[in-house]
Amino acid sequence: MPPDPRFQTYLFSYEFQGARWSVEIPAVSETEARHRAQLMAEARYDGVLQFKIPVPAHPLTRLASWAARALRF
Repeated sequence: MPPDPRFQTYLFSYEFQGARWSVEIPAVSETEARHRAQLMAEARYDGVLQFKIPVPAHPLTRLASWAARALRF
């Protein structure tokens, strides 16, 4: 999913075999996150994650982000 400023990461936890586990669900609201969590019961298995390829931000994007943060102070 592309970064979207409307989305926040909501955290959900559950217990399995005596251990506590958690999952992150991106959503625009807590209500939407809870709905997405309920739909996990209908999820299909897609395989095992082999690797992630991080895509660095464009240098000007980083500069603009830094400037915006600096101006807030």
